[in-house]
Amino acid sequence: MDDSCNLLPALVAAGMGISFYTADRKSPTSRAVALALCLLGGTTLLSIPNGAGVWAGRRELWACIFSVLSTAIFVTMYEWVLRIRRTQTSDQRSALRDERTLRVAQALALVYGLLWIAFPQKHDALLNGRTATLDYWLFGVPLFSSLLLSIIPIIRSRLDRAEAIRLEALGLAVPFLMSGLLLPKWQALGITIGEMVFLGGAIRYHVIQGQRAQFLARFLSPQVSGIVSQRGLGAIEQTRALVSVVACDLRGFTAFSETAEPEEVTQLLREYYDSLGRVVVEFGGMIQNLVGDGILALVGAPLSVPDHARRAVEMALKMQARGAEVLSKWTRMGLQIGLGIGVSSGYVTVGMIDSSARLEFVAVGSAVNLASRLCDHARNGQVLIDQRSVALAGESEQGASRFVQVDSAEFKGFNRKISIFSVNRAE
Repeated sequence: MDDSCNLLPALVAAGMGISFYTADRKSPTSRAVALALCLLGGTTLLSIPNGAGVWAGRRELWACIFSVLSTAIFVTMYEWVLRIRRTQTSDQRSALRDERTLRVAQALALVYGLLWIAFPQKHDALLNGRTATLDYWLFGVPLFSSLLLSIIPIIRSRLDRAEAIRLEALGLAVPFLMSGLLLPKWQALGITIGEMVFLGGAIRYHVIQGQRAQFLARFLSPQVSGIVSQRGLGAIEQTRALVSVVACDLRGFTAFSETAEPEEVTQLLREYYDSLGRVVVEFGGMIQNLVGDGILALVGAPLSVPDHARRAVEMALKMQARGAEVLSKWTRMGLQIGLGIGVSSGYVTVGMIDSSARLEFVAVGSAVNLASRLCDHARNGQVLIDQRSVALAGESEQGASRFVQVDSAEFKGFNRKISIFSVNRAE
């Protein structure tokens, strides 16, 4: 096959690499695979002048350059697998073992490249099927050993779904890519088919990432979204954490929705969600749920913060103030509508449920239930807080807030009376 045909797969590989980088430049895994594809394009492009006889008088120089680029493809691909492995939150011992395995695979790929540079004539004979058995093993042992070692961490890991799809596509593409590199006559065809197979998986990867981006933008703060972009959804897998929960809902909303026009109800909820959602993001929290006129927010998950209770209290106060501003125009119209907020702290199970149909971030625990009960108990303009949150938040050094016990009550699901405190902005 004419080596000039390699121009197409070379341009396709380079174009895919550039596209992956520009579309997902914040992801360490995408940066690694983008570099590997650009190197593949450069390696394929290099074979064109070789086929035209440009390198006829400099075979050793050509072999050196070609071997460096080819070896770099393996090294960067293994680096991609390594970065995928780092997105998994398994035990440290297992992660360290897999990282060492991949480093050995990279080292063996480098050995293969050095042998290619040292014995270019033998390597050319290998590619043309004219090598001795001993020479075959000379190059084959480090190359295929490195490929085998790179597979072991993949088998042992519970991969992120999007990355697994892209990695599976690579696995299907590798035989075609390898045939293109090892069988010069079929290089263009083999590499092109391999690229198309990988492109199919990559498109599916970006579709899933796009769906996740919509989810993250709605529920997570920019800081958390950034971490998920870099480390994958493994960064927010299910775990047990000490958090503060803030629950709020509107007072008089049912009566309002029964008499108001649907457009007015929608407008009120849009302004309400937007205004209070900005407050949650400002204090580093995340919206766990939006149901009707209710908002449930977490502080301290998925990112742990030592002052989660203090942040939750200050966030609740600002939500109350901002909510009053949003509702003021409606109350001026004679509508009886307000906002009540409850704050509770405790251990909850939080994390992502990633099914084939949708993404969901869950928070389960008594602190979530108690925050909802306190919210229901709160009157318009009130922020109610449990005793544990009071102890964790403490009095602000700047006198930013104060706590006053206002009641004790029995709530459904709790076998003891709950001490209830009101939190107010200190003068």
